[in-house]
Amino acid sequence: MAKNRQTIDFRFYDMPQRDPILVFSGEKWKRVYGEGAPNLHFHNILEIGICREGSGRMIYENEERPYEAGALSLIPANCPHNTLNEPGQISWWEYIFVDVHAYLQREYGADEQFVQKCEERIGSRYNLLRADDHPDMRGLIDAVIEETNRNDPYMREVRNSYITALLLLMARENRDYTRSRPEEYRARDRQIVQSLEYIGQHYAENLMIADLANNVHMSETHYRRVFRESMNMSPTDYLNMVRIREACRLLLKTDLPVELIAERSGFTTMSTFNRNFRAYTNESPLKWKKTHLGASDSIAGFQIRARKGWDDDTV
Repeated sequence: MAKNRQTIDFRFYDMPQRDPILVFSGEKWKRVYGEGAPNLHFHNILEIGICREGSGRMIYENEERPYEAGALSLIPANCPHNTLNEPGQISWWEYIFVDVHAYLQREYGADEQFVQKCEERIGSRYNLLRADDHPDMRGLIDAVIEETNRNDPYMREVRNSYITALLLLMARENRDYTRSRPEEYRARDRQIVQSLEYIGQHYAENLMIADLANNVHMSETHYRRVFRESMNMSPTDYLNMVRIREACRLLLKTDLPVELIAERSGFTTMSTFNRNFRAYTNESPLKWKKTHLGASDSIAGFQIRARKGWDDDTV
């Protein structure tokens, strides 16, 4: 008998190459959380949230916890979660998103062992904390958001000093936390991260799954299985999702003809491009562009959702 499978959304954030940090702040983030988006979702990057107002429930994997104003939510990449308001209420969350791997590589790239240890600790678990119990962490989150909203000299440098301190605090918070997964699985995780980076750099090429497997020194069969275990989607689905994300970026940022956008995104035929575009966005490329043009500063401009089943026994 087939297992019941829950729909989950993969929200892929396209991070700035120069500065792998996004900050979503301000009163436009006062809203009814969970309305119209009842499914769990996960990101390819770290999400740090602070609740300014309201109350409700945070769902992390199979665990549910209440939140109220002053809550700090620390959610590593690939952790399924959702935020749900109390019925009839509005909450106000502000968010910091960080590509931890890219950021630590930039800051401490000469010390690979340090980067790996910090990244593993930061990504080892989720946390829902009370800000009053962690004033140093709350202060840094506030400082990152406030500095981002400044138009002052050295804003990025000052903000990034706060980001560095915040990430190190998170790593220290998790220093006594031991993953239950054996080392062989942690090694596989690192190989999949390497594969995701390779896809991100070479998606426009005529990639075959065998090429991706060879890049991380796996057989194609083993690679397909490990990739699905880690990402809950096939490598082909992920590759197509990255290509569609790039196509959406080109649709919004350029006036290139759709045929050229398809080619630059890595699709060899228009039929394959159109089929995949509709599968991931539920719209044709031109309709999607018309709907989202001018909205690239909103969350819709940063993400494409890939809806995939999530096996309840694995979370």
